[in-house]
Amino acid sequence: MSLKAQNINFTYPKTEVLKDISFALQPGTLAVIMGTNGSGKSTLLKIINRLIEPQSGTIFIADNDYRKLTRHELARHCGYMPQKSAAVHCTVFEAVLLGRQALNPERLEAEKGLQQVDEILKLIHLDHLSDRFTTELSGGELQRVVIARALVRKPKILLLDEPTNHLDLINQLEVMSLLKNITHKLNLTTLVVTHDINSALRFADSFILLKKGSLHAAGPKKIITAKIIEEVFKLKSVIAEVAGFPVVVPLEQP
Repeated sequence: MSLKAQNINFTYPKTEVLKDISFALQPGTLAVIMGTNGSGKSTLLKIINRLIEPQSGTIFIADNDYRKLTRHELARHCGYMPQKSAAVHCTVFEAVLLGRQALNPERLEAEKGLQQVDEILKLIHLDHLSDRFTTELSGGELQRVVIARALVRKPKILLLDEPTNHLDLINQLEVMSLLKNITHKLNLTTLVVTHDINSALRFADSFILLKKGSLHAAGPKKIITAKIIEEVFKLKSVIAEVAGFPVVVPLEQP
């Protein structure tokens, strides 16, 4: 399902956050939003999930203006994972099942909810932990549970705000690899806010770079150059290839 932002503008009281943001993503794409702190990354993700409304501009989901969708319809299209998820003491199976609450209550009994949870747990290799309490999980396992909860409604668009934050290196790689695999396997449109440019270069198909609330650059991996990195992050660097992957190497600052 395609996702398009058209001329998005957003202002908090006395603070302009996003200015005329436009981009388009096609199904089967893992895209990342990057920029310095305060550049509007999380705000843009919240606007796409309609947690906040832009002052002007709109979002199109499969060429349909999302303002015409009900909250239940939008919840069926978009799975959302915020930066912080409230901890709930329950089993992994129950935690994922909670993700179906955003569906229309009239349809909950008609759908095979339990079977869908089983399918998602198998898809992301959590089925062996189905009866484990969430308080007993590692950080990486818990993050997979949160992703599973976003997937259980079978959305076509997946929105994730810093899904690898606070994870160790191996779990960062596993989560990003998982996101890439399910994006391609399920033909999702996945949009991830991240600060890890090397992980993004390894796994992402497309980049959206914000600078002071404006869209500085957008496109495939080839747009990421040392010049663009310096313009967006004020960081001099070189991009080298290591074991077949592009890696940004910061240079000593004057």
